[in-house]
Amino acid sequence: GRQGWCVDIEVVGGRDFPPYNKASCFVCATLLGASGEGGVGGADEDKGLFFFSHGGDLLLDHNVSKITPQEHLSRNTSPPRFNLNAQMRTRTVKVDQGTLQPSWADRFLCTDAHPPLPSAAELLRGASPPEGRTRLAGQPLAVLFTAHAADPIGGDKFLGMVDLRVEAGGGADGWFDLRSREGAPVTGRSGGTSSLRLKVRYHHRPP
Repeated sequence: GRQGWCVDIEVVGGRDFPPYNKASCFVCATLLGASGEGGVGGADEDKGLFFFSHGGDLLLDHNVSKITPQEHLSRNTSPPRFNLNAQMRTRTVKVDQGTLQPSWADRFLCTDAHPPLPSAAELLRGASPPEGRTRLAGQPLAVLFTAHAADPIGGDKFLGMVDLRVEAGGGADGWFDLRSREGAPVTGRSGGTSSLRLKVRYHHRPP
């Protein structure tokens, strides 16, 4: 029979995370179909990154709220904001407050992805984000990672995001800067840019 496709994701660790009160954090990740035109943002060819939030088009986040667990679109924000249900979530790990360098080494294997999202203009005209997931068939993908500080009392705090564009047969391996929802670099305690160590491979599934 024909082989399917899968994406192998490893969230290795973080470096120079922003200061926060609660010394534990986690990372969420979701695969999305990468629309070639009009949809979620544009590619930065130099870095292979796929910035959803560049150009003020659409703000993306992971829904980590325990109050509204369903995916949610806010059309009354500018730009519109869509909260995705995370496909993967790492363990919550304790972080040394002196260094703020978390270590997860958590690995996930995915065989489906969220369908491509409409553009902000389409959403404002009344389009709804697609529901469900589609099987991986070699289509171009974007991978959204969000880092959060875990706070059982005040609610989990968004720290920053990474989004990567991956093609079938390829992937990404390295340190990637955390950015705000608007695309600005996130600054860590030392004044440098906070980053995530990530490994992503998009390959044929073993038979």
